[in-house]
Amino acid sequence: MQRITLLLLALVLTTACEKEDIQTSKTSQNEDASTVTLVGKWEWVRSDGGIAAHIHETPKSTGQTIVLEFKENNQYVKYVNGNIKSQGTYSLSTRKCIHTQEEKQVISTPDEMDMMIEKMDNNSLELSDENSDGIGSQYKRK
Repeated sequence: MQRITLLLLALVLTTACEKEDIQTSKTSQNEDASTVTLVGKWEWVRSDGGIAAHIHETPKSTGQTIVLEFKENNQYVKYVNGNIKSQGTYSLSTRKCIHTQEEKQVISTPDEMDMMIEKMDNNSLELSDENSDGIGSQYKRK
């Protein structure tokens, strides 16, 4: 009986330590992520993807410059060749990515398709349309 009690106690203590480590790790990641912000202007660099990855577009190949502007008041503006193409309110939510199974942020707007933030740092932003044969786009901070 004492062996079972000791075994259960050891199991509980081991499990408690593992949970604490996971929480610490998540906190550290969140603190690092908090220094990076979506707010600002992002200039389109390229888009790739589609069925059999046949799409490879750049501003040079399409003749279009695209700038996404995200404002602090949850307003966005999409410019194409310097002209406003769409604007309105955006929201951020979290969803499981179909490619990596990780929880990632999603930008939702009423006029545009939802865009998953695949990667983001202070200078670059990678968005996807979150489809198996979808398109991923890269932007640089303007």
